Amino acid sequence: MKELVVFTMKSCPFCQIMKDKLNEQQIQYIDMDIEEHDEEYKMFMELVEGNEFVPALMVIDEDNTDQRITPMAPDRDYKTIEEGIEKVKNLL
Repeated sequence: MKELVVFTMKSCPFCQIMKDKLNEQQIQYIDMDIEEHDEEYKMFMELVEGNEFVPALMVIDEDNTDQRITPMAPDRDYKTIEEGIEKVKNLL
């Protein structure tokens, strides 16, 4: 089973654009506001070596025996929202 987590902030216009585009493409995701999910976001930042930009994406691929996490941080793993969505589609 694969899940998409999107780390966002309420005041971030790019986060809203990302969520709107994911909704348009009917891509399901878990929205995690970084102020409400501080511990999860800290774990994500460790995976991306301190990149604190949002919207940040994480694909979790879990089966009965293994869990693989693919973190994607803006300006590190994708430059535009559209590029981030294309990468997500390839992973889901």
